[in-house]
Amino acid sequence: MKILYLMSDFPDPPRGGGPLRIMGLLGGAADAGHEIHVLNFGTPQQAEKPSRLHELAANVQVIPHPTRSKMDRIQTLLLSRRADMETRSLSDAFLIALEKTLAESHFDIVQFQSLEMGTYLGFVRQKQPSARLIYDAYNAEADMQRAVFLNDRRQPKRWPLAVYSWMQWGRLRRYEARLCQHADAVIAVSDEDQQILQAVAGETPVFLVNNAIYVDDYAQLPEKTVELESPSLVFTGIMDYRPNVDAALWFANDIFPQISGAHLYLVGNRPGPQVQALGENGNITVTGFVDEVLPYLHAATVFAVPMRVGSGTRLKLLQAMAAGCAIVSTRTGAAGLNVTHRREMLLADDADSFAKAVNELLTDESRRAELSANGKKFVRKHFDWSVIVPKLLAVYEAL
Repeated sequence: MKILYLMSDFPDPPRGGGPLRIMGLLGGAADAGHEIHVLNFGTPQQAEKPSRLHELAANVQVIPHPTRSKMDRIQTLLLSRRADMETRSLSDAFLIALEKTLAESHFDIVQFQSLEMGTYLGFVRQKQPSARLIYDAYNAEADMQRAVFLNDRRQPKRWPLAVYSWMQWGRLRRYEARLCQHADAVIAVSDEDQQILQAVAGETPVFLVNNAIYVDDYAQLPEKTVELESPSLVFTGIMDYRPNVDAALWFANDIFPQISGAHLYLVGNRPGPQVQALGENGNITVTGFVDEVLPYLHAATVFAVPMRVGSGTRLKLLQAMAAGCAIVSTRTGAAGLNVTHRREMLLADDADSFAKAVNELLTDESRRAELSANGKKFVRKHFDWSVIVPKLLAVYEAL
């Protein structure tokens, strides 16, 4: 089949959950013999520099990211009923390139990677009505915004954010439902998301194609290493993503004070002011951007996932299990993985029990080793791309 993927970011090298997912899906589709075409946002350097993406695809087009000021976002909020994510990837240049691409080539499938790119679905339907259109949902976004609202409203300091989340929740609910209903198929990344999205998708089928990783890439020791203070606690993620910011603040302020003698590393790009301020604590390091998270995973004594909001599945947890980390996570953080408490990881949902679980692992090396071994087996069996790609190919055949 000839497949066009529309993406909001250049995914190679794959840093972050979305790019990791995209590169796995594209690799699987290309290996199966499908002809891959890509239209995405990025920089001129990414367009010209040879990459794995260029090897996989017959054609890669890179359009400059749209500029969107704070005033633009305020106008969208106050003068329209559109969700912020609905307008995030609007670009005249992208629309022109998309129209030209559709005029020059017929595609069997056009796949919209993430909610932001769904804004172009109606245009593609109009220009190429015979193509089958797939919305690949990285999250059940409206439900996640609902959870963010419920979390923010419990904290008076965050009431302004709670008001924003409440407004976005309603708008995302309408937009997400419309997008699902107008697509020919929806792909969800977890059982929970599949159920949520199917409830709003009407007759559109919602298929499950989990997030995954190339397990061997994380199981092997990295060429570069990092020296961490021991014992070390590591949390990874894009640090301006609201669920990650909430997790970092909650861990540092409510959980970490109950853990003695450890050093906390918050590893990830774009830490905002609130996260950066946590580094003022001498026992907390905010790394900012790092080339690779793998050295931190292999050096961690305990890997922590204190997520209180979010949906989908955490690629950070798949990476950590493949690297052999001993893990403590909330059930929200481990959603979609179907892990068993005390077999693959320890699960805890309040600050006291989370701290207790971390302290247990810090003082019990044999327990850490047991969780490490079980996690490695689990992720290889259920979440290697060799297991997940056939689910994607089955969706294409079904259409």
